[in-house]
Amino acid sequence: MWGLIPTKDKRKYRIVETLFAAKEPVTIRQLAEQTGASVRIIKYDLDEISESLCGIAGSIVTSSDGVSLTLPASIGMDFFQRGLYSEAMSLRFLEIIFFDETLGYEDIMEQLYLSESSLRRMVQNIQRA
Repeated sequence: MWGLIPTKDKRKYRIVETLFAAKEPVTIRQLAEQTGASVRIIKYDLDEISESLCGIAGSIVTSSDGVSLTLPASIGMDFFQRGLYSEAMSLRFLEIIFFDETLGYEDIMEQLYLSESSLRRMVQNIQRA
């Protein structure tokens, strides 16, 4: 199932996972090395993660020591796992066809707001996974 998650979303999840487990701040360079991404991409990802945390009263805190994650006590990694799986287009596609096997390509394209070529590519990726 992990293979059906887009690379960017997997990277952002790994960043959150690293920050969640860290006892002290983590540098952006360390996050870049752990995820195989550039420092610039990590900065963009941290901005996106920070925006998404506003809705749950969480935040990314930066200091001269590095980056840390603050979350309410009621939020754990399962929150981010559920979000990851609910956002993945391939998994949404599988959910749609699981619950209604009668749908055709046109119906699925309409529900997922995809073009036919995008849907066909997604089906090929699912078959490979």
